[in-house]
Order: sequence, then C-alpha cells, then structure tokens
Amino acid sequence: MNPAWRRLMGYTPEEADSMDIADLVHPDDRGLVEPLNSAGERGAPTPVQFEVRALTRDGEVRHVAFSGALTTHRGRSAWITTGFDITDRKRAEEALREREELYRLILENVEEIVWSVDLALDPTRSPSSFMSHQVESITGYTPEEFYSDPSIWIEKIIHPEDRDRLISETRRCIETREPVLREYRMRHKATGEYHWVEDHVVPIPDDRGRVIRIQGVARDVTERRVAQEAVEKRNRQLLAVLASSQAMTGFLDVRETARAICRAAVEAFELRMVWIGLVVPEGTEVK
Repeated sequence: MNPAWRRLMGYTPEEADSMDIADLVHPDDRGLVEPLNSAGERGAPTPVQFEVRALTRDGEVRHVAFSGALTTHRGRSAWITTGFDITDRKRAEEALREREELYRLILENVEEIVWSVDLALDPTRSPSSFMSHQVESITGYTPEEFYSDPSIWIEKIIHPEDRDRLISETRRCIETREPVLREYRMRHKATGEYHWVEDHVVPIPDDRGRVIRIQGVARDVTERRVAQEAVEKRNRQLLAVLASSQAMTGFLDVRETARAICRAAVEAFELRMVWIGLVVPEGTEVK
C-alpha cells in the first residue's frame, strides 16, 4: 500500500505490509475479489476493474473503484492495483436514487397530471418527455401513447372551441417566459366525454434565456365548472324573475309586458320559445 492508500484506510505501514486486499474488503463484497486469486493462478493477462466496499481500520465503509493488471513479482504472479475513493460519488448516486423514488411515490399518489414537453419542434407538435400515469384516467391515453404520438394533445383530445386559444396561450408563455394558467376541455378516448382541466404551465429556459422546455401540473376541474355553470344559470333565472316583476310593475301595455317576460324566460331558462296566454273576463278590453 502506498502512503495515500494507508491514510485512507487508517493502517500503519507495518499493518499494511501484512495484509491482503481481501482483508480490506467488506465481507459481503469479498466474493468480488476472490476471482483475482484464481485468475492469478491461471496467469490471466486481462486487466480487471471492479468496485467494492472497503473497511477502514475504524470500521468505516468506503466505496473504492479498483483497476488492476497481472504481473510477475519475485518469480510469482502478482496484481498491481490502483484504487480510487468513490465514496462521495456513491453517496450522491444514492441520494439521487432516494429523491427519484420520492418523486415517483409523489407522482403515483397525486391526482394531478404532471407533464413536460421538450421544445425541439413547434410546441404543439413536440413530443412529451414526461407524462404521469394520471393522464389515462382523464383522456384514456397512456403516457406511452403521448410519448410516441405528439398529435394526441392538440388534435385528438382538445375541444375544437378551445384549440386556438390554447395554442395562443402556450406560445405567449414561451415568448414572454412567464407562467400561464390555462383552462380547457379534454376528450376521453373511449367515452367521448369532455373534462375541464386547469393547467399551470411553467417555461424552463436554458443558460442563454431560450425556453427549451415547458412543464406543468393539470387537474380535473369538471365538478367545479359544472357547479359554476349551475350558479350562473341560477343567477340568470333570478334576473329573469326580477325582470318579469319589473315588467308587471309597469303593467301599462299588455303586449310589451308579455314580450319582456318571454324574453327574460328564453334567456334565463335556455328555451327556444315562450308564450303567454291571457284570460280576461268577457267584455274586458285589452290594450
């Protein structure tokens, strides 16, 4: 062992001189270095590379990447090996895996659709780079279908009345580099039903300020929209009643009053036609 290796592992020169490489390796990883002995006995010339967990003198686990080649020393086969401490890299990789697992759990358990589109092409034609599986419950299309067919979003599921507005809002988001909130209807592939979604879109620029990706979170707001439309309809009906009351208050011209009431009823209750029949005592003159 050279001085740098001894400092890493915490052994004195005397201790290091009496140790074999297997003595430094974690017990669970010793099977990875045992083939070196058999290769040495066979005289295998091929260089080898492997990664193991090594134990320092204090029992700390360090990750080490070894590379070695077989040579001859004092008439016997011997390995010349170089070890690189990759503990920090391994810890970073493990932290990354843990974050990815956390993100996966979050994405699998939220109701919202999480999506991302790389802007290699026109934003309405670029394929999705990520689409959470919740998209299938709203659109009937799987994430894999979105990855393979960029036309699904704008041509197959967006309501025709929302399409031009949606394209305009998307391009404005990219040009201004400002987030936008979009609301539009998406059609389910199997049922043909439309769902209202609220979509928060964020542009992602590169280091030169050019937007290279847009990503967002979309949630189904159909129930909210239905409730909102019901309130608006109820308000129209109340206004119709008020208009009718006002018309009756100024009951001077029967025909004009009837027209006002019919007009209000048609607008409020979304009817095609309304008529009023008036019953008066015989001999009464109606103006």
